Amino acid sequence: MNGGATEVWRWEGNTDWHYFCSMSYAAAQAREAANPFMRYHAIRTCVYFAVATIEAHLNLWMRIKLESDGISEAGVWKRLRTTKLDDKIDKWPTEICGRRTEIASEIRAVLEQYKALRDEVTHPKRRDHSVLVDLEKADPDGLADAVARSIVTIAEGKGEPFQYWVLGWNYTGMNGDPSYPCQLNNGNAFIYSLKGMDLPADPFEIDWDKRNMASISDYERIKLQLDDYEFDIEPYWVGMPSRPRLTRRWWDREYLMGQYNEALQISGDDPKSL
Repeated sequence: MNGGATEVWRWEGNTDWHYFCSMSYAAAQAREAANPFMRYHAIRTCVYFAVATIEAHLNLWMRIKLESDGISEAGVWKRLRTTKLDDKIDKWPTEICGRRTEIASEIRAVLEQYKALRDEVTHPKRRDHSVLVDLEKADPDGLADAVARSIVTIAEGKGEPFQYWVLGWNYTGMNGDPSYPCQLNNGNAFIYSLKGMDLPADPFEIDWDKRNMASISDYERIKLQLDDYEFDIEPYWVGMPSRPRLTRRWWDREYLMGQYNEALQISGDDPKSL
């Protein structure tokens, strides 16, 4: 069952990654907005995708669990569709992880605050324009961080490394386009990127990610290192200027194309027109 439609599968189709990236992009747009109207737009988008990211991630892992338990697709569909989001956030982490796992109360408070704002934006009921005050007071970066911490909490509960993209950085360079964002499924690539950026990482250490990307404290440490990194993109590899590169400005085509052409020139190749 897929809502009555034919099933479609794509390599770059992970919904939680797509939604998390949309949320992160909107948070960046809010920071760089030229006027209040555009900031309102960006924050609304950030709030929508923040809530969607949480539900998509919980649904993904609950689906995996239910399928491993032998539940039919109809049963999976019913469970995902009929459970309220509040119950998913409160109860599903423990069920998904197979051990007591709770999203921290301060993170849940942030999620509840912005879910209420999402609900008001979606179904406006107020007599006045006070929702704009709520948007003005919003902290999109804090919201994105709360969503990331929720995802890391589940990874920690499952005893698995968290995904690099919860740190807000992405790889670009797919289908011959240096500005095309892509999700790399090989976690070792991220470790090589950190090493190339002179950040603490050892790609030759077995299970480095399981020991260094396994908890909220690990998330905080690596995020701080990336936030303090002086450049917006990892160095290019000599002889491989077209290799996907980790960048904090993965949505900025003008910046990325400039970096790509610079790498080609330094490596002795001619820039390509894309």
